[in-house]
Amino acid sequence: MALDETLAQSVRDILAHWASSLPHHSYADFGQKISLVSVSEKPTFILRLMTLYDNRTPRESSTIPYRQENPPPTSAQDIWSYPGNLETDFIRHETRITIPVSQEPESCERCEGEGTIRCNVCVSSGSMLCPDCMGPKQKSCPECKGLGKIACRDCKGTGQVVTSMSGTGLPIKSGCQNCAGTGGPPCPKCGGKIVDCPTCQNKRSIECTNCRGQGRLSCPPCEGQRQVLKARSYLVEYQPILNQQPCPDPETPSGLLPSEIPRDVLGKVVYEIEADKITALKGSLPQADLEPVVQTLLKQAEAGKKEFDSEARIIKQRLTVDRLPVYSVVYEYLGKKYSCWATPFNHRVVAPESPFTALAAQWVQEIHESLAKQKYQNALELVEKSSALATWPWLQSLKQHILQDKKRHSQLITQNMSLGVIFLFALLLGLLSRTSHHIFWPVAVYMALAFAGLQVFSRAGSLIAGISASAVFFFLFWLANPAQRLDAREFRALLRGRFGTDIPAVLKAEDESYLKFLIGIYEPMGVDISPAQEALKANAKRIELGHQEALQRKESQRKRAEEELQKKRKLEALKGSIKMLKPSKTTTKKKSR
Repeated sequence: MALDETLAQSVRDILAHWASSLPHHSYADFGQKISLVSVSEKPTFILRLMTLYDNRTPRESSTIPYRQENPPPTSAQDIWSYPGNLETDFIRHETRITIPVSQEPESCERCEGEGTIRCNVCVSSGSMLCPDCMGPKQKSCPECKGLGKIACRDCKGTGQVVTSMSGTGLPIKSGCQNCAGTGGPPCPKCGGKIVDCPTCQNKRSIECTNCRGQGRLSCPPCEGQRQVLKARSYLVEYQPILNQQPCPDPETPSGLLPSEIPRDVLGKVVYEIEADKITALKGSLPQADLEPVVQTLLKQAEAGKKEFDSEARIIKQRLTVDRLPVYSVVYEYLGKKYSCWATPFNHRVVAPESPFTALAAQWVQEIHESLAKQKYQNALELVEKSSALATWPWLQSLKQHILQDKKRHSQLITQNMSLGVIFLFALLLGLLSRTSHHIFWPVAVYMALAFAGLQVFSRAGSLIAGISASAVFFFLFWLANPAQRLDAREFRALLRGRFGTDIPAVLKAEDESYLKFLIGIYEPMGVDISPAQEALKANAKRIELGHQEALQRKESQRKRAEEELQKKRKLEALKGSIKMLKPSKTTTKKKSR
């Protein structure tokens, strides 16, 4: 049986639009290349019942004027006997009505039964000050502002300007040269600063605009009737509410129609009835099985009156039935037959199998291949492309699995690279402290802290954060230099162990050798060896001073020995001279003979 050309073209348009809305495929000519095998129309009917409710909510107590020509009812009136006087056009409206609740009139409390109240504007005088001249019979000239002259721009109409300041800080004024001390030329509009008031004709007052010269106003509560009736105010709301129900064919798959039916007409209106309240249907419905649905909607509308906080009534209803075309389609494409469901509403199509799902299945194979090669990003892209073409629920689970694998892989790479950086920094830290024999524990502590930081940041898969943490720990250890601190502590302990708290001023030879030994060991480590160096310098200075003192003593002894020798020689020479001058006893004796 040949397909209707109009129907076939409509189905082709729906499928072509559906194909163009799907991304990541190359079937651009899908709508033209398909061959329609069969098309069965299985329409969906959408029933809409619009109900307009009249909801009346009691508000505050009030009063209404009592009029003898319109006496109050002899008994309490039903609130629904008063019309709302609003448009029944299925649009929300609201107004207020006031209903008398008493039959006997009362004297108006506001005006005390007089029917009028005093005017507060004119204080019951019937007149008020002229707003133009404010009561002085004449008003200031608007041109010169009452100065009687056009003010000079230099002296502002005073005729004097400030020329200097006195020693006490007071201004010294002199006549204005611009206006020759006159303050300005005479005003051409007025003869003497004032003009006649055109508003009150120089009467100083005008008729009160509030009470129109009466001095009293009509009392608002009783509207001048002197008596009122007790009443109650009601808020009247016209509230439209829509109840609707889709009636698809039993074979229609889920997902073809929207989960929430829009308020607009989706197809063609095939039935419509409007009444104050629908109690019976006029004419026949498109399908006999729709009548129970209509009755259900009417019951829902009746039950909707209870949803209001106060009493409500139905004042108008309208029932419409939309016919939305739905097609069961069998088509052939690239030598293979496929089936689907289609509707012109938003060009929606439900197809368990199609050329697009076949393409998605091919991509799923590529996903597994990418996962085997640890190409997680490529696998995620293929999952996204597949999800756009197929509605398989397990695709989302596959996506989550890939994301978890990608995260674990990223964490593993981060850990491996960060471990490499940690070992590199540890090696560099060891090289910087290679002269110290305390290098083991600082490097071990650094690696422990860096590895702990790596564990924290690797959970987030951040390589930069892991490396940054290792670098930060490295620079902290480099600045703190714990190996050198341990060396310095050991150096000070060795000094205290041999010399006590202070190194003695006089060092023995073995003490001097010991200090030189410590300096030779700890100076290359960067330890502060100044105490030992200062002790050696002080001891060397002491020894030098002792040596100099010994040389001085030796020189003094030599000089004393030379002096004593010279004295001895001089004494011997003197003795020889005396001996030569003094003759001997033998010679004397000979001479005496």
